[in-house]
Amino acid sequence: LGVTAPASAATDLWKRMPLPAQPRRILSLSPATTELLFALQAESKVVAVTDDCNYPAAAKQKPSVGRFGNILLEKIAKTRPDLIVTTADMHSRLEPLKALSVPVLALQTRHLQDLMDNTQLLGRMTQQAPRATQLIQQWKTHLPSLGGQSPTTFYMVWHDPLMAASSHSFIGDLIVKAGGK
Repeated sequence: LGVTAPASAATDLWKRMPLPAQPRRILSLSPATTELLFALQAESKVVAVTDDCNYPAAAKQKPSVGRFGNILLEKIAKTRPDLIVTTADMHSRLEPLKALSVPVLALQTRHLQDLMDNTQLLGRMTQQAPRATQLIQQWKTHLPSLGGQSPTTFYMVWHDPLMAASSHSFIGDLIVKAGGK
């Protein structure tokens, strides 16, 4: 259910309304989307985040609407967002947001290319397309230098329950592209 299509074809999570072409009040519900919005230098459009959005440090200065996966609808309504951005893996926890009639962009990032596509999409939506292009170029330039050897790699995503990145995940894709196994 995540949106990975170009902005012209993108709709909100429930396909009820088109996404705003140029949102002015963005609520970010995941650390990954918050970090991406800040990397795009679009932090002035971010009206709130979750308690878990702690990078970069400036993200901690934004109002919070609860914890990642445990959001507070009343706090969200007070921020008056015109777009909510999150990751697709939060889908099952977002059902209460339907009551707000605000488009939800749920970004799916299974591979490195998805990250680049999502960066371009958010760059266009936040009028930061040149910055998006610059970030993507930096990633492409530095990626080959990450490897060298081919170490067997274990990446722990979470400790309880134990979750590890597989080769079919964004993190696994990045490890393979960097030369790991």
